[in-house]
Amino acid sequence: MNSIGNVIDQNRRQLLWKAVLGIAAAGSASLLPSQLIAAPAGQGTATPRLSGIQRTDLIQDDLSVPGREAVQALVEIPAGAAAPRHSHPGEEIAYVVEGSLEYALDGRPPVIVKAGEALFIPYGVPHAVKNVGRGNAVELATYFADKGKPLFVLEK
Repeated sequence: MNSIGNVIDQNRRQLLWKAVLGIAAAGSASLLPSQLIAAPAGQGTATPRLSGIQRTDLIQDDLSVPGREAVQALVEIPAGAAAPRHSHPGEEIAYVVEGSLEYALDGRPPVIVKAGEALFIPYGVPHAVKNVGRGNAVELATYFADKGKPLFVLEK
């Protein structure tokens, strides 16, 4: 791997470490990261990118509840980028590792979540996310989703 690749890998490891420390400090060490942008769960590298957003898949595994799975990813959102209105077939816990993200959930006023803060998004609730900070933002997301369904569903 070239030196640029090594720097990128090192930066991702540092971001993940920050996320793990932040979750532990918040008393939520049992929470798992997850993915924001996805084709059907389990298709990892075939997942499309949206407006420069990059997702690094961390883990995907079955839950003890039949037909449900935990999916984890680190999501990097460049300054000014946004994920359009979408939903997920499961609950999402979004933990902001770096930066500030605005979450606009249907039926609620938009909320800005800053580094070190988390947000719960209920099953199927349409929402949009945008980076409202000056630099990059990073989200460690956790999904507890229906197995075999597309994890990212664009809404009208």
